[in-house]
Amino acid sequence: MLLPFLPIATCPPPPSSPTAPVVVVLLLLRRRCPEDHPRSQHVHVPLGAPPRPLPSPRPPPRPPLPSVAAAFVAASLRLRLLGPALSLLRLLPRPHPFLFNSLLRSLPTSPPPASPPPPLLPHAPRLLPPQPLHLPLLLSALSEPRHGLMVHTHVVKSGFGRDLFVRNSLLRLYCCREGDMAAAHQLFDEMPQRDVVAWTTLITGYKNCGRPDDAIARFSLLMELSASGAAPAPNRVTMVGALGACAARGAVDVGARIHDYVRARRWELDVVLGTALVDMYAKCGAAEAALAVFGAMPERSAGTWNALIVGLARARGGAEALRWFARMEEEEEEEGEAAPDAATITAVLSACAHSGLVDAGVAIFGRAARGGYAFGAPTVRHYGCVVDMLGRAGRVAEAAAVVRAMPCAPSAAVWGALLGACRACGEPQLGAAAARGLVECEPWRAAHYVVAANAAAEAGRWGMRRRRGGRLGCRGGGRTPRGALLLQTLMMQMPTRSA
Repeated sequence: MLLPFLPIATCPPPPSSPTAPVVVVLLLLRRRCPEDHPRSQHVHVPLGAPPRPLPSPRPPPRPPLPSVAAAFVAASLRLRLLGPALSLLRLLPRPHPFLFNSLLRSLPTSPPPASPPPPLLPHAPRLLPPQPLHLPLLLSALSEPRHGLMVHTHVVKSGFGRDLFVRNSLLRLYCCREGDMAAAHQLFDEMPQRDVVAWTTLITGYKNCGRPDDAIARFSLLMELSASGAAPAPNRVTMVGALGACAARGAVDVGARIHDYVRARRWELDVVLGTALVDMYAKCGAAEAALAVFGAMPERSAGTWNALIVGLARARGGAEALRWFARMEEEEEEEGEAAPDAATITAVLSACAHSGLVDAGVAIFGRAARGGYAFGAPTVRHYGCVVDMLGRAGRVAEAAAVVRAMPCAPSAAVWGALLGACRACGEPQLGAAAARGLVECEPWRAAHYVVAANAAAEAGRWGMRRRRGGRLGCRGGGRTPRGALLLQTLMMQMPTRSA
């Protein structure tokens, strides 16, 4: 076995046990292998005892010893090589639960192997130990809905369906991974007992799936049942999920009751809970309450500042958002507060675009393009905000120059912002080019072909209009009179750019 990164002088002398050298080498490999070791260097280790002269015919090879298998799996995971670890686990007749759990913990954070690994789930009845401890780890490592259904079936067959931790993991899978709230609701109702984790998972799932009313209704039911002792009391994570639903629904009264509950229990406003309160008050238009919570927080993150800046931009305009952005930069330099991140610059540029503060927005974007912020180069969203900001101000030529100077491919949002600016400012030729870029960016959307055909007609390019209409017909997007009327209505309701 060749280990170029291990000094020979550091290797201990060979022990007397026949399998001890393998364990020693694997432990050295696990401890001394660097994180950035090339994946092309493969390590071959014998998985069983050293070969001995055996009479013919030879018996089948013995499985690797538990210590050797554990060291091999640990070394493979240290190298982030999932293929050898999966192959070993598949070959073991009955792997130890420790090996299986170690592999499952590394799956969500490890890159996929270069070659397709051997199938593991078809061997689940043989590999999975008869205990529910591995199931939450397995559910967190899944990436496809069909695999979750397979594990759910295994849970029912194995009799682990009444285990609280397993049910909570299944509930989290349906709520967060698959977004199947009907299955999550049924699973929640069938649970013989529900802890605060189950309630929090269901409330957060409704919020993340765009159903804030259901999330608020479930939270209200939890508060009512917990007051009578029929349900567990909510914790901080529950409050964060409920506050997110209140922010999406604009239910400032429910959010204020949550704030009263937090103050009555003397909970400290940590970064997560305080940011959720600031975001809720800001999105509901209660700027004074948002500022009060912001000032009472002992520690703030970049997300806290972003929530406040976005809320103040909506409630008081872009000038107030710029003032707090400048204060954020000052406190970063003086007190070591959180530095502006990419989301902060997006919020500030959006505030400048909606308030007509073009020069300030261009200056902030220029600083970001020069690397003046810690997050690095501007992203596509930043370019889209600048194009929208310049287009709203009637500076279409500058917006087009920004699109041409982008170091990456423009997104559909960038082309759409430029097209809207061209329509508002009467630039049909440039608008036709923007519509063509929109079609090339997302050729699977039939509505883009209709917009491109209309832009070509406005520019006087009737041949292009016929070609776009032909492509639309081939894609099954024929225009009926009702569809044309709906399209014109939507185009008229698009926000116009003031010169």
